[in-house]
Amino acid sequence: MISATGLMWRRLLIQNKTMNDSYDEIDSFEIEWFNIDLSLNKWYANRHWSFRNKEKEFWAATFMRLLPKRTKQIDKYMITLMYNSRLDASNTVPMIKILEDTMKKGHYIVDDSKKYCKGIRIYPDESLGKKHYKLTIHILSYVKKVKADSSDELPSKNVRPVRRRNGK
Repeated sequence: MISATGLMWRRLLIQNKTMNDSYDEIDSFEIEWFNIDLSLNKWYANRHWSFRNKEKEFWAATFMRLLPKRTKQIDKYMITLMYNSRLDASNTVPMIKILEDTMKKGHYIVDDSKKYCKGIRIYPDESLGKKHYKLTIHILSYVKKVKADSSDELPSKNVRPVRRRNGK
């Protein structure tokens, strides 16, 4: 006999399986870091905005060093974070958010809205070393290059010049 809680978890697993099947990963890359973290509690617990800003700048610089050099901009993606630390899964969210903001600023992704980010998964993994974080970006699609419309082109030489007033 399955309890109500067990039935709920089984439904969630089926929904997640269905959701994952609808997105095909075409590429992925991983970044890893050790011995440093930022918890949601630390970031917001009675802290001045300047502390949060310094932390964000530190993490953005760290992620820019860790991110691979990419030539194509990512359109749709999913993120998976595997970690082993004392943090609760929900407390790792600031690191993911700062990574997404950094990727947006660095033109790795178009945006971090739900139109482009198709999911975030966070799993504790005790097989990793202490304070070890492994984040995978699952690329679902790249931005397609759009052919320039004729209205986007520069005017031809046959266009009459603009007349200036007062002979200027």
